[in-house]
Amino acid sequence: MDDWKVIGTANVDFCINEKKTLSHGKLPGKSVAIGWVKIDNDYRGNKLGKKLLSYIEEKAKETGMRKVYATSVMADAKGFWEKMGYEWSGELRTWMKKL
Repeated sequence: MDDWKVIGTANVDFCINEKKTLSHGKLPGKSVAIGWVKIDNDYRGNKLGKKLLSYIEEKAKETGMRKVYATSVMADAKGFWEKMGYEWSGELRTWMKKL
C-alpha cells in the first residue's frame, strides 16, 4: 500500500438535530453541511468531484437528510456547484440543494 495516494477529500457534517451551529452559521435539522470538496489538481477533469459529491448526497438521502449546504471560498467553485444542481442560498459563500 505504499503506492496509495489520496486524490480527493471532502469535509461533511450531518446535522440531525435542529439548528446545529457550524463554521458558516446555523443549519436546520436533517441537513448536511459540506465544508469542502477537494480533488488533487493532477486528477481534475475526470469527474471525481462529481462522483464524490454524488456519494455524499446518496448517503444523505439514505439517512433522511432533506438539504445539503455547501460552503466555498474558491472563485472557480461557482460553476461546479451550479452544474451539480446547487443554488446560491443568499448567505455568505453558501450553496444549497434540496434532496
